[in-house]
Amino acid sequence: MVKEMWATEEQADASKAMAKLSHFMKEVNGDWKPEWLEAACRKYVIYVSETVIVATEYRRSIQCFLAFNTEEIRNAFMKKHKSLIAKAKPLL
Repeated sequence: MVKEMWATEEQADASKAMAKLSHFMKEVNGDWKPEWLEAACRKYVIYVSETVIVATEYRRSIQCFLAFNTEEIRNAFMKKHKSLIAKAKPLL
């Protein structure tokens, strides 16, 4: 079913990885949600720049899918779910 919704198999697999990551983020972030409209609010994110997975502190209002309340939570999440994040890269 998922593969019928996406143009490529790689995108379909990435969407399944993102769905799993979404659940894992809820486990570690609890009810915390990033305040994207407030630039001064710190967010600790994981994103893709070209082909590299990057972990950084973010103060911009541009949204990132993988956002965390603390640096420690982000780093532990990235270490634990690195292969799943790599699978999601085409959609990140």
